[in-house]
Amino acid sequence: LSSLFQPAYARLHRVFNQLDAIIENQSQDKEAENFISYLANAGLTTEQNRFQLIEMLGTTMETLKGGLLWTLYYAGAESDVMEKIRSLRGDARENAKDYFIKEILRLRSVPLVVDRYAQEDVELDGMQFKKGSRFIISPYFSHIKNGVFEKPESFSIDRYYENKYVPFEYFPFGGGHRFCIGAHLALAVMGSMMDVILEGQAFKLLNKPRGRNYYVRYLNLYPVENARYRFVAPLSSL
Repeated sequence: LSSLFQPAYARLHRVFNQLDAIIENQSQDKEAENFISYLANAGLTTEQNRFQLIEMLGTTMETLKGGLLWTLYYAGAESDVMEKIRSLRGDARENAKDYFIKEILRLRSVPLVVDRYAQEDVELDGMQFKKGSRFIISPYFSHIKNGVFEKPESFSIDRYYENKYVPFEYFPFGGGHRFCIGAHLALAVMGSMMDVILEGQAFKLLNKPRGRNYYVRYLNLYPVENARYRFVAPLSSL
């Protein structure tokens, strides 16, 4: 069995060695100003820096992919809402676009779960937990089961005009010091995707599923793989 995985392990170690070399070089370059040099001079070991870098690259790509796919899905599934946003101008359009993205992430938070460890003994809801206890938290289930959102399983951007939500009522990217490192990039790319779609004349989901519209991969939610869209857009002006 070990011989079966040996080529994969060898490739993995080559990648590790390459990353270690990059980090070591950056730690010796005192004039470098980039993310890797920041990590290299943060007082962590090379191994710790390597896994910080791997986590950043890996989780950012998963968050970005999920955000883009859900933007496409809901832009097609909620084409009537998109038409209303398309008719707006200026700040009104920007606000509506932001609320559309917020609602996507409320209903389909890219990480299905996040976890936290107790730093000390703690009491929660009358129950005692020892230091080191692991807590599994689901933004997805919290957003539809916490009693905060009216008609929680329905898509509505109107709720953001009427209400302001506090942290941990709405937390699609987790929260605290372990806030998703790819969140800002995902939001920026989702906004750019919305701009492209809003330039189109029609964008519709042709085969909206009757049941569950997602599948789970690596503890992330993604739209059903057989979704088909119709997109007609004057892209030559973009």
